[in-house]
Amino acid sequence: MRATTLKKKYPEMWRAVEDQVVRDLSDMPIAASIRERTAHNAAFVACSEHHKAMKEHKPG
Repeated sequence: MRATTLKKKYPEMWRAVEDQVVRDLSDMPIAASIRERTAHNAAFVACSEHHKAMKEHKPG
């Protein structure tokens, strides 16, 4: 599934993961663009794994 689709399907989860990763990395001496890209990637993985888990446990 594409990142834009996951972001629309799970907006609260996406935003929470991105925000937390940015906060966690804010004290590290890395470029903001790297922090943002890392946060984006983490949100993608979290939402993708959540989506897979939901499909596996879908009744019927």
